[in-house]
Amino acid sequence: MGHRRFLAPDHRFLFKRSWFNGYNENTRRPKISTGEEIYREVNEITNTWGKTNKKKPKKRKHTDTNSLKDSLWKKKSVFFELPYWKNLLVRHNLDVMHIEKNICESIFGTLLNQKGKIKDGLNSRKDLEEMQIRRDLHPEKRGNRLYLPAAPHALSKAEKLFFLPTTLQSEVA
Repeated sequence: MGHRRFLAPDHRFLFKRSWFNGYNENTRRPKISTGEEIYREVNEITNTWGKTNKKKPKKRKHTDTNSLKDSLWKKKSVFFELPYWKNLLVRHNLDVMHIEKNICESIFGTLLNQKGKIKDGLNSRKDLEEMQIRRDLHPEKRGNRLYLPAAPHALSKAEKLFFLPTTLQSEVA
């Protein structure tokens, strides 16, 4: 949790305790690091390639006195060897087409309750139970079996038939 801190300070979701983890979000979003700051952090890293039997090194601490958190960086990209890399505002290139495809497949799989595509299974429901949130979604024990209550986002059979084109309706029925 803690992702609500990236919302605007007056966003209504910051105060919706019951929708999330039971707490108001009071922390502020972290400061965005500049290319120079990231370059200073990454410059000290030496990459070890391949498998090694050595123990993992302890996480390094930030060298500047403003932030004492552990470093986010584990490896140094070869792109940092480029002279202009530290001056770029965006230092990555995401494959938007594949990201959109994966997100759409995940959303449709969850809505249509497709086997192997759903992200709302027994383990995620047990996690909710362990965190003591969303009690309406906790697994229910009936006899020797566990049942998952229908999630608010799950479509009924009639809704699936309405949603899907006629060519795919035979697969749902």
